[in-house]
Amino acid sequence: MVPDSTPATQLIDRFELLVGAVDAYAIFMLDPDGTVISWNRGAERIKGYSAEEVVGRPFAVFYTPDDLARGKPARELAIAAALGYHRDVGLQVRNDSSVFWADVLITAIKDADGRLIGYAEVTHDDTDRRNAEELTRQAHLMTERDRVARELQETVVRQIFRAALRLSAIANLISDPQITSRVLSSIADLDATLEEIRDVVTDCHGDQRSSRPHTKARLFPRRFATDGTTAASVATSGHRIVRRQAGRFTASS
Repeated sequence: MVPDSTPATQLIDRFELLVGAVDAYAIFMLDPDGTVISWNRGAERIKGYSAEEVVGRPFAVFYTPDDLARGKPARELAIAAALGYHRDVGLQVRNDSSVFWADVLITAIKDADGRLIGYAEVTHDDTDRRNAEELTRQAHLMTERDRVARELQETVVRQIFRAALRLSAIANLISDPQITSRVLSSIADLDATLEEIRDVVTDCHGDQRSSRPHTKARLFPRRFATDGTTAASVATSGHRIVRRQAGRFTASS
């Protein structure tokens, strides 16, 4: 029998000699219909198929169900045939059904007369690089989120303390216990708001303080004027606490 010496067979033989030992890239040949007709060691490592398992099967087996439903394999071959090559980065499926990010280059192979005789595909596993980029992006987002949260905390806390200080000073000037009680109640509301802000910011930052017993420092006692203490003395006490807490929170923000 005369050995088959068609251009396609000769090209395949040369191709296999060149790429058979390459391990970092999946390099293989397809016939004009997209059937796998050669396989290298890198393809076995990356896609998980041995040559015996995959040669003779359509290369569409590497695509996800969504890509198959959209006709992606046939479209990529058509583009490569028309333009000479087609490159794409997307998810592909290994033999064990796991997916990976594949950087794929499909090149049309033509004979001397310009007839299409097949395709060469080179695939690189791009998963590690994309994961590293995603981790870097997430780190940048976290850093920016922390910066914005801290700036917001500082601004809001300062405004709350200013309002509490003004209210506490006003309470010192009021002789009516009921009105003083309402003013101090408003300061208590500001105190509660401050604590909520601090809790949210602490959760966002993963602050180590969250692992310690949670004790809330109040701007002033919530219970007042119940033991015979005058409203004016409670307001004075609250005023001192507001000033002390203002200095502490501003220093820690």
